[in-house]
Amino acid sequence: MVFQNFQMAILIFPLGLIFGTFNIMVKDVEYLIGIATTLLFFLTPIVYPIGLVPDSYKFIYHLNPFVFLIDAWHKVFLNGYIPLSNLFFLLAFSLVLFPISRIIYSQNIHKAAERL
Repeated sequence: MVFQNFQMAILIFPLGLIFGTFNIMVKDVEYLIGIATTLLFFLTPIVYPIGLVPDSYKFIYHLNPFVFLIDAWHKVFLNGYIPLSNLFFLLAFSLVLFPISRIIYSQNIHKAAERL
């Protein structure tokens, strides 16, 4: 459970850094984030199992990184084991996303005081 909480923090931090930077630069990003969050809620298997998704759509479905996180939580609570393959994929995704978010942030932070 500790590893999954750590994984959630590592996944959310770069996303928050990117969206926070974009929100400073473009004020309407705030509303787009709300829409995207609602869309991700319905595209993530929170209230339904991943098995209900047709095989033809699974490739598109697995582009959502939160699918792996929620599936890992389902397996911990319902089946009693930690699926390391899901968590390693999330860790790899986060490690790729972190330098990208750092670059975006460092290139735009000097403009933040002017925009606010």
